[in-house]
Amino acid sequence: MLRSCVAISVIIFALVAIGHLVRIVQDWPLQLAGVAIAMSVSWIGLVVSVALGERFYYGGEGRSHVAEKETAEAQERRAEPDA
Repeated sequence: MLRSCVAISVIIFALVAIGHLVRIVQDWPLQLAGVAIAMSVSWIGLVVSVALGERFYYGGEGRSHVAEKETAEAQERRAEPDA
């Protein structure tokens, strides 16, 4: 169940990123309620959606996860009695 949720999330973030990329490449104007949306919003949206999609794809195992694992292993080694 969790894998399918992650897969769906990654697909959604990828589609959002593709949408932003197409808007940037094609130079499409965008207006919401009569207000022009700057192209910089699409650049930010592209970076954020790619970052979140990548984070979901790799399961959130960033540097902090590795550091926590290494810290836990070091604590276990210190807790073991010397033979």
